[in-house]
Order: sequence, then structure tokens, then C-alpha cells
Amino acid sequence: GRLFHSRRIGLTPDLQPVRILGGARLVGRVGAWDVGVLNMQTDATETLPGENFGVVRLRRRVLNPSSTAGAMATTYYGGGRRNVAVGADTSLRLWGEDYIGLKWAATTERGPRARDSSSFVDRSLFDLQWERRVGRALAYAGQFTRAGDDYRPELGFMPRRNFTTANVVSNYYFFTDKNKFFRRVYPGALAFTTWRNTDNEIESGQYAFGVQWDTKAGGGGWVQPELFRESVITPFKIGGSVNIPRGKYDFADVQLVYTMPAGLKLRTDVDFRAGTYFDGSRQQLILSPTWNVSKHLELGAGYQLTRLRFGVRDESADIHLLRFRVRTALDVRASGNAFIQYNSTTDRLDFNVRLRYNVSEGTDLWIVYNEGLDTDRAPSRIDRPADPVSVSRALIIKYSHTFTF
Repeated sequence: GRLFHSRRIGLTPDLQPVRILGGARLVGRVGAWDVGVLNMQTDATETLPGENFGVVRLRRRVLNPSSTAGAMATTYYGGGRRNVAVGADTSLRLWGEDYIGLKWAATTERGPRARDSSSFVDRSLFDLQWERRVGRALAYAGQFTRAGDDYRPELGFMPRRNFTTANVVSNYYFFTDKNKFFRRVYPGALAFTTWRNTDNEIESGQYAFGVQWDTKAGGGGWVQPELFRESVITPFKIGGSVNIPRGKYDFADVQLVYTMPAGLKLRTDVDFRAGTYFDGSRQQLILSPTWNVSKHLELGAGYQLTRLRFGVRDESADIHLLRFRVRTALDVRASGNAFIQYNSTTDRLDFNVRLRYNVSEGTDLWIVYNEGLDTDRAPSRIDRPADPVSVSRALIIKYSHTFTF
């Protein structure tokens, strides 16, 4: 999880845009310190109060050029609530390519959601990482994280709460200089396990071994069998029609990935997986073609099909996800990107257009347009009309300038 997640600002909990009244951001370097400061104020809506978000980030090199230490603080004010989070982190190069990372963060809450009493451990997150960062011979990484029940950074991103996780991943890199096709082959394995702190039961586990490769032409791929364990306390729904009941599940699949060389004018990536899934089955295919039309224009697309079948409950779902993107660059100053996505589960079509003009070194003008369209025109009830076609719309103009002191 992250102590600060920028997408938290300007969005409701169900990802609808909220008007930003104003704010400021300052990023730079003061002496040996990297400094970042941000403050934003959003408007009130029918369901949300006006909110104020603040962030301060400091970081500097310590001990040697490859080691850093830093601190961060975030503040949230809104609707009579105040949430403050503070954290410290360090990444230290010990010897060779071995690094150790230490993180600690804690939060406090005032207002309607605050609890009467909470221990230091319950309000904190502790994280320890050890890794060997190499692209040759043996590489490995291990991570241990614990987050308490009352660790709740309002500006952060925490997909889970009150958990302990232990993750290990390792690869061994072989260079195949004499082979005409392969440049590097690296078998590896991983084990990711997360426990609930409430009962110490495994909430989620992923265990895999596989072989990955890079080709001399610039492509690559991998083959990876995987085992999963999931403990579901609260039933949930997938694809709008498939229900996953409460229970413990063990399932497995195999993933095959092939990527064509990035230098090809027309190329595609293929990602296929198939196997069991909770108490049913899943087959998934992802295609990502790209066409470099010219040095000024690149067109890309993506199609994902997920087939879910649950014979024990006679439930099934076919989920389609379509993407299309355009990347342009008229010259070194003017560029633009456009992204379109359709999701069959939500019947939603989303647009994102970004235009950038580099006025001068360190000075940029951005124009961003976002809109989401509801493609399901059926009314939610017989006695009311269909929902609006446009469910969200935003136009953002951003100007950034770098000052030199």
C-alpha cells in the first residue's frame, strides 16, 4: 500500500469526479534534500463535504550515493474529520547489489470515525524488504509487511486492512550468447502469502514457478504454472452475474505470454491463461497490438476476454474489455495522447485525451479531457427514465513551471 495515492484527490469513493477548487504543488531540491509539497481543496457535493488534502515529502542521500532516507506527512480535513499520517523510509545499499528497505507509517483520526482507544501497533504499518538487484546470475527479493486495524491513511491506497504479508521471489539469469534466438533465459519462483490479523488465517496466497526469456530481436515471454488460495469472508460478485460464496478455495492455472520485438512497425503481445478459478474455471485471452504508423503517430489497441464458468451454481460470465489509444508527437514541443476503453461488465465507455505543449525547458502546458458514458440505456426502474448518457466529465488545464534558485 501507499501512504499517498494521487488519484484519491478529485474522486468520490465510487470514482466519480469532484470539482477541484484550487491548489498548489511545489517539487524541487533544497540543498541535499528532494522536496515535494502539495495542497488541494475540492468542492462539496450532495454526498461529500468539501475536502482539503495536504502532502509533504522529504528525501536525501545517506551513507553512499545509492542509499536514501526520507519522510512523508499527509493531512485530510473534511466533514468534521481530520486524518493525519506520518511515515519514514530508507533504502540502504549494504554491499554489492544487496539492498535493505525499511518503512514505518502511522495514522491518527479525529472526528466521527475515530476510535476511543488504539495502540501504537494497531495504528502503524511496518515494512521490511531485502533484495538483490541484478540482471545476471541470482536475483532475489523478500518482503514482510504488517498493517494494524487502525492504520488508515486517508490519502493512501490500501487494498487490504489489518493484515500481515510475506512475499518471496527469485530468478536466476542465464545468458545464452551462442543461441541465435534467446538472449537471456531466467527460471524463477515466487511465494506470496497474506494473513488476516484477526484470526491468523491465510486470506490470500499465490505460489508459482516458471521460465521467462528475452530474445535477441527484442521480444520475450514466459510460461508460469500458478497455485492460489483464497479465503472469502464476504461473498462478492464477478462480471455482474457470477457469485463467489463465503468459503476457502484452492485453485490453479497456467499463464503463457509472448511479446514481439518492440522495434517492429506492427507488433502484438499475447497473454493467455487457463485453469480452475475459485469453485469454477477461467480462461482469459489478452491481445495488445501496436502499429507505429510513422515517427509522429502510434496506434495501439487491446482486447481482453475472460470466460468464467461455475457449473456447481450454473453461473457463467463473458467479460469483454476493449481499449484503443493514439500517441502523437508533432515535434519535441507538442504531443498528445488519446485513450478509449469499454467495459462490458459496467457498460461504460471512457475517454481520456491529453495534450501537452512544452513552452520552454521546465515549463509545460497540459490540457486534459475526461468523460465517461453509460452505454446501457435501459432505465433502472419502469417508473423512471434512463440514466444520463454522460456519467462524468472533466476538463483540466495545468501549467507547470520550474524555478531555479
